[in-house]
Amino acid sequence: MKVLQVIDTLHTGGAEKMTILLSNLLYKKNVKVELLLLVEKGALTKEIDREINVHVLNRVNRFDVHKMKAVAALASQFDIVHIHLKHNYRYVSLCCTLFATQKPKLILHDHSHTLLIQKGTVRAVKDWLFKSVFKPQYYIGVHQEGLKWAVNKLHIKKTKCFLLENAIEKKQVNTERTTRSGVVMVGNINPIKNIEFTLKLIKEKKENLTIYGNITDETYFKKIKSEITRLQISDRITFVHDCINVQPHLHKYSYALHTAIKETGPLVLLEYLAQGLPFVSHATGQVYHSIHKQFPLFFCNSFNESDWLHKIDNLHLADQQHMEDCYKNNYSTDNYLKECLNIYQDILRS
Repeated sequence: MKVLQVIDTLHTGGAEKMTILLSNLLYKKNVKVELLLLVEKGALTKEIDREINVHVLNRVNRFDVHKMKAVAALASQFDIVHIHLKHNYRYVSLCCTLFATQKPKLILHDHSHTLLIQKGTVRAVKDWLFKSVFKPQYYIGVHQEGLKWAVNKLHIKKTKCFLLENAIEKKQVNTERTTRSGVVMVGNINPIKNIEFTLKLIKEKKENLTIYGNITDETYFKKIKSEITRLQISDRITFVHDCINVQPHLHKYSYALHTAIKETGPLVLLEYLAQGLPFVSHATGQVYHSIHKQFPLFFCNSFNESDWLHKIDNLHLADQQHMEDCYKNNYSTDNYLKECLNIYQDILRS
């Protein structure tokens, strides 16, 4: 079996991390795997195993015929072309439709969290293209909502839709002689992360907060900085950018907050589980749906400030060993690879 993983770049993000993890796991399992970056490299490129062949298209114009032919020619050499994110799927699908001499099995791995699209927008046009011209034959979703969307909106057969919940590789960290203090938040800085709400909680708790994340929305970052000043908590907020691996730092903190309005995973909650760090998160994403009955203390269904403060005050009751066992039993890389290989086999047999 020959597998080509495809994404546009390897800048810091959840889909990018999953692309790297899966590529490395396949290689270690002796699966013939290569990686195609449609636009450019990124900060995470160095995380790819050195033995994996990485193709960088350096695409500038999507309709550059020479680039499109190159993509089609490369894809034709593989049994499975595993494409991460919708916009990349549309592009590769177009390339293969026009120029591929041998049609490979194309898979859309959908990591997005926005499924409701307003009519008359550019996104609505792209959605129409998915339902007609570029409708995926095979769909992998990271949460149940995505699978329902694929079946009900894209009309993909249920037998060709697969759930592959996110996973992370646990990093071994020396936590001896560590005194936990302060609060941590992890996520790229953009409006969906709802950082303003986190700041209100920090103001009330009189805690120090460290935010790990890259600035993906400069206007929003300025808004957050202004809010920090308004709340008079500038001396208690620290930003850390360009951190590729946050796990070695988590043991320094007492607990984590995740106030994002909408998520698919999110990956960072798995990192908290793996490292035994208690957290309070908004009730969104597949991780919430999978573990909230085991850990009701960790999730809030609304943004009622008093509810969050109550949860935070009770985090000392969290069972660290239970958290780590949950990660090991449900979100380990062994489980993830096994599920993915089963999906590949189902697709190859179809």
